[in-house]
Amino acid sequence: MKLKSLCITAFAAALTALTPASQAAVTLNGPVKLVVTFGAGSGGDVLARSVAQGLSERIKVPVVVENLPGAGGNIGAAYVARSKPDGQTLLLVTPGPLVTNRYLYKTLNYNPEKDLAPVAFIGTYPNILTASPQSNIKTLDQLLAAAKETKGGLSYASSGVGTTQHLAGELLAKETGANLVHVPYKATSAYVTDLAGGQLPLAFVAQAGVGLINEGKIIPIAVTSKRRSETLPQIPTFEELGLKGYSADSWFALAAAAATPPEVIDYLNHEINEVIKTPAFQEKAKLQLIDVTPMSPSEFKTFIDEERGKWTPVIKNLGISFE
Repeated sequence: MKLKSLCITAFAAALTALTPASQAAVTLNGPVKLVVTFGAGSGGDVLARSVAQGLSERIKVPVVVENLPGAGGNIGAAYVARSKPDGQTLLLVTPGPLVTNRYLYKTLNYNPEKDLAPVAFIGTYPNILTASPQSNIKTLDQLLAAAKETKGGLSYASSGVGTTQHLAGELLAKETGANLVHVPYKATSAYVTDLAGGQLPLAFVAQAGVGLINEGKIIPIAVTSKRRSETLPQIPTFEELGLKGYSADSWFALAAAAATPPEVIDYLNHEINEVIKTPAFQEKAKLQLIDVTPMSPSEFKTFIDEERGKWTPVIKNLGISFE
């Protein structure tokens, strides 16, 4: 399903169905807690604070960001899944907690299908394979040669086990035969600092790496999307470099405890969509490589189902799992 087409039909219908009367019937007694599964200063954290500010201004109650990183997003997801289902605890979610972790982890202390409800979709963004200047790697061919020559394999960092950045590296190793060793970090800010300082040879980055790329402090090799980024058009795609069909985009969205009343979810969806449609938010999103794509809750649910269908065979073919 094309993301752009999703925001034209069902989204418009959902906004029509959300009447002023139904909006007025919903009251949040605040404050709203927005749980982020990334560390402070990460791209997800910055995005969450933009959403929180805009949402607070619209619903007239404080929206407080709380960082609960670790375990590929499972810690924050479990916290929200067990929260009171009143719409006042939200989760800034990426593919891990809602899609891929159920196939990666042998046990989860929450059920992503039964315990979390889709609230609002924010948008997609590419991951970027980057190298430290000290590694002397500037191209994919140089990377593959270095991986072959490096005893024990070439390390690459990501924002955590089971993230699309992690899976992007696993998929790259599978497709090319490169010996790549995953190094998970809890905070994106920590590993991009290590990458720029030469403590790591490689990393998949996203929003947090844009500034360092523009400053020449880390070397971009390729983006995981099927087309080049408008923000960083100089970086080729993996398909352009010969890996046909290679794609490992990520996305941001918001979820809540599954028993949250539908009228509360519809209310939050409407208010969040109004926030992310503003020119100010979209300008910030563009700087973070995010292609903003508002969806209704039902559209978001369909998208999640499609993502599960996409990643299930990939993870099974890779043969990776964690305790």
